[in-house]
Amino acid sequence: MKLPSHPGTARRLQLKRERSEAVGLPGRRRRRLGQVLPFLLVCLAGAVTALLQAAWKGLELPQTGVLLLVGAQIFCLWGLWHWRSLLPLLPAPPWQQTLARVQRREQHQERRLMLSRWQLLQLALRTSAQRPPPVPRPARSSPPRPPRRRRPSRQARRAQVQRVRPILNIQFVPAGRSAPLLVTEQQIHAGAVALVSDALQNTSPDPPALLALHDEPRRLVCQLAPTPIITGAQQREVSRMLQVHGVLGSWSDDTMLRLRRDSVMSAVGRANNTAEEYLWVPAVRTRQGQVWWPLSRTEHLVIAGQPQAALSGAVGRLLALPDEARPALLVHDPDGRLQEFDDQLARLPAQADALAAARRIQLEARFTHERGSRTGASQLPLLIVVTPAETAWPDLAPLLAPGSGIQVVLVLGDREPLPVLRAVCHRLPVVEVPDIRFPALPDAFRPASVPVANNGQALAWLPGGQQVWRGLPPLSPAGRSDSPEVA
Repeated sequence: MKLPSHPGTARRLQLKRERSEAVGLPGRRRRRLGQVLPFLLVCLAGAVTALLQAAWKGLELPQTGVLLLVGAQIFCLWGLWHWRSLLPLLPAPPWQQTLARVQRREQHQERRLMLSRWQLLQLALRTSAQRPPPVPRPARSSPPRPPRRRRPSRQARRAQVQRVRPILNIQFVPAGRSAPLLVTEQQIHAGAVALVSDALQNTSPDPPALLALHDEPRRLVCQLAPTPIITGAQQREVSRMLQVHGVLGSWSDDTMLRLRRDSVMSAVGRANNTAEEYLWVPAVRTRQGQVWWPLSRTEHLVIAGQPQAALSGAVGRLLALPDEARPALLVHDPDGRLQEFDDQLARLPAQADALAAARRIQLEARFTHERGSRTGASQLPLLIVVTPAETAWPDLAPLLAPGSGIQVVLVLGDREPLPVLRAVCHRLPVVEVPDIRFPALPDAFRPASVPVANNGQALAWLPGGQQVWRGLPPLSPAGRSDSPEVA
């Protein structure tokens, strides 16, 4: 006898049975897929073998093998028919995914095209809703206004080339004044050096030597030796003493004293003592002006390279002196090289016994000095030696000694310099102007601190190479206006 069951118990049993069937169905399908896949692979392999055998591209199988192959194909076909309900569960071929991807891409492009069309439609609607642009006014019949000329900037003004403007120096002379109205450049230089030397001697017991004078269009710059040092109080005292004579000067450095050119001209016109105590030689030329060397009568000079400008300037200043202040001039030029330069140097009389005469003057001066007697001659003679030969060196060497009593200007010319002149170039002032015809000095003849000068340049240095000037070749008196200026 069967007992009636509780309604809740029957409901629980039904739910448990449905859950077990739902859970067990995927497991059975997975096992069936594992059984049908080998049948599929065997069927494909048999089909390939049969095709190769039919096309006579495979191996020659015996009759038994052919029967086994046919039996395997029949068995596989029966298995596929038996498991035909599981064929939809096999993985889909890859070309279906590719076709689906292409279809989705086409749909996306169509959406983009529709969006672009919609944006173009909105733009057309906005354009039609805007007002049309105004009609431009007709051009005026009057000519256009010229462009405004703007002032160049400060950098542009600095970049422009500043040309030296001509200066007209005018000096007003009061009535009844007996002063010369013509002041030459030589007198201006001599007066400036005389005023500065007097101020330095009155200010310092041991004043520095004057190395060079920079001749600029508006001012004269006196370059002094760096030792001994001039203090600030001494500089102010020198400026005050120059201002007493009417000369306006300012110190730009410890060794640079700048003087206004017009004030120097006025002071030179009132000065009485304009005696020439130096041998003025144009050393180099810069953009500001020409640099002159005031060499004392006890200093010798060596001119290497092109000697025309430096020698012409020195001889021109010397011949411009009065007869009573002009020193004796001796020229040693056995080959006549001075005839190749300008007319002023060609007119210099060459003496065959110039070295002997200079040597005799030197011995007489030494004899009178040892005897304690003095002569009336105050100016030392000047000896110009052009392209010295080796045979003339025994007579020339004593004259180049310091304090020899004769000032010597040694012109090397275009010949190869003698080896004995190497020490001379190291202890004397040298002006070198290389040229195609006159090559530069060898490196051994130049101090270590002096650079090499190229063709078209000029180089000047003092003994030892402590002070060096570099620039362009100096201008000869024929190439510049050395005529008197109107004051």
